[in-house]
Amino acid sequence: MRKNTERHQPWRAYYTFVALPLVRSIIDCLYNITVMLDDPRTKPAEFRRSGYRLALEALQEDETKYAAKPDPNWAEWFRKRRDSIDLGIRRGGSILADVMAQEKWPLLGAYLRAKKGVPLTDHQLFLKNLTFGYWREYSEYSHGTFQGLMRTARSYLEHNLLHEERPRLEQESLTLIFGHITRASAILLCILTELQAYFRFDGARINDRLLQIWSALLGAPEVRDLFGPRYAKLMRDKGINE
Repeated sequence: MRKNTERHQPWRAYYTFVALPLVRSIIDCLYNITVMLDDPRTKPAEFRRSGYRLALEALQEDETKYAAKPDPNWAEWFRKRRDSIDLGIRRGGSILADVMAQEKWPLLGAYLRAKKGVPLTDHQLFLKNLTFGYWREYSEYSHGTFQGLMRTARSYLEHNLLHEERPRLEQESLTLIFGHITRASAILLCILTELQAYFRFDGARINDRLLQIWSALLGAPEVRDLFGPRYAKLMRDKGINE
């Protein structure tokens, strides 16, 4: 009988740190969703057209790069990719000219950049809070900056720690992960609240359940910072707290 020589490594709390950049991705999703819900007649279409324009521009760059290579496989791949994009444009009710004329959808940083003499809107101020304080670090994790590594590098260097210090590292990691899970849950809760405030889904006690989760998370100061400026009023105005 063949002996199983595979080594199974035990789970470590700090392995979960690989998921931290995803919190920044959830924040970007919240930005896109709230912008589109703020103007649902025009913004979703602009979002799609901008995406198609970027896809076509990227495809054109690739075609230019590989034009000198007479490879029929590349030519077929480009043709299929262009046909797929064209089909998506037409299904969305747009035409190519509108797509190429569409301004590019701003990323969160560009959306929050103040213009001279123009005050930020309430929506921009709300999202700007997600780039300060507790939330700033998720951009640092996402981009692999030194500031992000300052908070996590100790976990990657366990082998350099004294043996008696290693159990403390595990406990520190569990504490950090608990805080990060709380924040990620809060951003997801913001998204769910925004969607429910707009669409008013019925059944499944959605409003009650949203209230219960907000109540459970409001003990964290970063969650209170989210709830106070926007969601207390939004839920009251839309009857979610009734």
